Amino acid sequence: MNTSKSPIETTNSEKDVQDLAPRGFAKHAEIISGRWAMLAFVSLLAYQVASRHGLLG
Repeated sequence: MNTSKSPIETTNSEKDVQDLAPRGFAKHAEIISGRWAMLAFVSLLAYQVASRHGLLG
């Protein structure tokens, strides 16, 4: 007797699949990562302006 579930029962729901970007990244995670990156960029820019010294030179 085969007790394994059929592939249809074990797949993700349609909503879960729609929330994934083409390469498997969750849309919400990408938005949060982008916001952190923007915050870091603006913070470094503000530091550079306030200290009148570049980070690399």
